[in-house]
Amino acid sequence: MSADTSMKSFGRALSTEEKKELSPIDFDFYGTVFKAKPMISGKVILDSRQRLAKAENNNTLAILSEIVLDYLSNAFVDKKESARFMKFVADTEEVAEDDLYALYQYLVSEQSNRPTDK
Repeated sequence: MSADTSMKSFGRALSTEEKKELSPIDFDFYGTVFKAKPMISGKVILDSRQRLAKAENNNTLAILSEIVLDYLSNAFVDKKESARFMKFVADTEEVAEDDLYALYQYLVSEQSNRPTDK
């Protein structure tokens, strides 16, 4: 059986070495540096965007908050970094909800980028 050269191919899996070479996303949030994962599954991002769109259409602020905080709690390089961030935002009164939403948008944008060529 010969390979079908007309078949469309979507994406490619990164090798273990390529994954090791990806750098975390470092960002400064209210003067504190945090490290986020360099990538998150496209499905996680699409699920988050779908839930966000539904919540925005229903103007449901509680659901919007839950979506953003849920995504942020899973966006970091490890559970320790995630816990550190969540504690920071809980303990820092100056943290504005607009900044958390802006961070969510930034991380979704950065984490949805996929390296396709070396």
